Amino acid sequence: MNAINRQRWQLVKSKNETSARFLYAVKTTGIVCRVGCASRLPLPENVVYFEDLSSALLAGYRPCKRCQPDQLTDAATSKDIEYKKAIRQACERINQEPQPPVLADLALKAGLSPAYFQRKFKAMLGISPKQYAQAVKARRFQAAIETAPSVTAAIYEAELSSSGRAYELAQKRLGMTPSSWRAGGKGELLIYTQTQTELGFLGLACSPRGICGIELADQAEALATQFRARFPQAQLEVAEEELATLLEQLIAQIDRPAAVLTLPLDIQGTAFQEQVWQALMLIPTGQTRSYAEIAHQIGKPKAVRAVAGACAANRHAIVIPCHRIVRKGGQLSGYRWGVERKHQLLIQEAQALTE
Repeated sequence: MNAINRQRWQLVKSKNETSARFLYAVKTTGIVCRVGCASRLPLPENVVYFEDLSSALLAGYRPCKRCQPDQLTDAATSKDIEYKKAIRQACERINQEPQPPVLADLALKAGLSPAYFQRKFKAMLGISPKQYAQAVKARRFQAAIETAPSVTAAIYEAELSSSGRAYELAQKRLGMTPSSWRAGGKGELLIYTQTQTELGFLGLACSPRGICGIELADQAEALATQFRARFPQAQLEVAEEELATLLEQLIAQIDRPAAVLTLPLDIQGTAFQEQVWQALMLIPTGQTRSYAEIAHQIGKPKAVRAVAGACAANRHAIVIPCHRIVRKGGQLSGYRWGVERKHQLLIQEAQALTE
């Protein structure tokens, strides 16, 4: 039992509901309870913990009829829901506005002080509003590089303040200059490494300036092929130990799907695709949505097929969680990296919430 779960167990034992911000479930009964439930205290080895009821239901537990966690409406929980809603609205605003709104404006809209809003934002997403806005700006520039007739046109389309800012974004996000990216990595030396994970073979490619590609495949040989297809003009070499730390960090993100959300390093797509992908990244770990629900969420209820197309176009497995999209009845739909892998991801996420 880790330190956090030891603290949670002490709250369960003391039935101190006022200090608890979680639910607990009992493996032997299949029931999820509120802390403070009048039922008999279970053995600690039979207890698992959940951040919310939906996660417990997804894992197969049913609400206790005595403490009724499905009727949980305490003020603290309501406040948390309000904060999450306000932060999601702030993300949508940052995505939609050409220039990032300032922190004071975002906080005012949420009804919070700037400092408190920033703390809540970072607690939910793992980054600050400024860092989130920078990632959005970088995504726009990368998408523009792919479609604009020139780098200069891409800078103008992404509404960047200067060419210097564009090259700074490119080096941090693409791992190479904008012109090299447009030319399929021409003149670049890329090194890559790979390993086997529970999800298949994982590959990571980098230029001297940073990560420029992450791939999943069923066969190890396919990874180099995928990198060469993306950067046909680059020189691709196998790394020795240079990428070990980065690879470990990436594997840790896969192994801990319930961890704080981290934004992807490399996103490219049309404005509509980015809108869909952003909606996917707002789906909580352990939950699923239908194509129709995402279409409604982005304000385009008739664009169900287009949403499905955007999910199919996603080339960033796990980071943009299109595996959390299912058909209207809850059945698994297609997945770029295989339906079996999609099923495995959903099971893994549900299990991670119980740890």
